[in-house]
Amino acid sequence: MDKAQINQAFIYIAAILVIGIIVFVAAKGWNVIFKTNCEVQKADFEKSIFASIDQYSDYGTVKEVSLLAPCDAVAVCFGDASVTNVNNDAADGGEIDDVIASNMNSGTANVFVKTKFTEALGLSAKVRVDNSVESDHVVCAKVKSSHIKLRFSGQGKTVTIEDAYS
Repeated sequence: MDKAQINQAFIYIAAILVIGIIVFVAAKGWNVIFKTNCEVQKADFEKSIFASIDQYSDYGTVKEVSLLAPCDAVAVCFGDASVTNVNNDAADGGEIDDVIASNMNSGTANVFVKTKFTEALGLSAKVRVDNSVESDHVVCAKVKSSHIKLRFSGQGKTVTIEDAYS
């Protein structure tokens, strides 16, 4: 192997390393951008949900609202704020898992986003669930085409929330 072939092999190896580093850095950057975008979507969604709860609680107000769901969300769940004795029924195929049950029982949250995991968004004392439809005092609205469609029915100081797709 002569000197020219060694130099050429060295140049190929160096080029492959440089290209690999560029691809790695670009992938990490893309991940950071995507993660930041998801966090912004979640914050916007949370703000929109609580604004809608406040806005549509006037007596007699009925409004269907379509909201862009946060990244990876499969459902958004609302628990009746007047109920503090909720049982986990996820093992039986229900919507209430440990996170929802423990937060509602302790009174720390009643609005949740379900992704791979369930995450509490916050507490609104105005949220009510139609007990004639949902005997477990929790209603979950499924995400369809990256959106969630909710029906808000104002009761005066409270608002009843339903999945508008069902």
